[in-house]
Amino acid sequence: LLNRDRLQHLFQSKPYWIPDDDCSMCMLCNAKFSLLNRRHHCRACGRVACGACCKEKATLQYLKDDPKKVRLASLYKV
Repeated sequence: LLNRDRLQHLFQSKPYWIPDDDCSMCMLCNAKFSLLNRRHHCRACGRVACGACCKEKATLQYLKDDPKKVRLASLYKV
């Protein structure tokens, strides 16, 4: 897990998103993506993860114009 300072930095700026075509497996648990196991992008770091690894939600500063909670990779416990 990351420390609080690193988390705050991640939440302030939009990350580079890993392109879907570059990732056939979850970057956290290595589960293969399929029609049932969909890709999700972490809005904090841009990694591609499965639904099981991308359950956390938080409001991110860089999305201040649309202040809803968005999906985060589970390694960012908030």
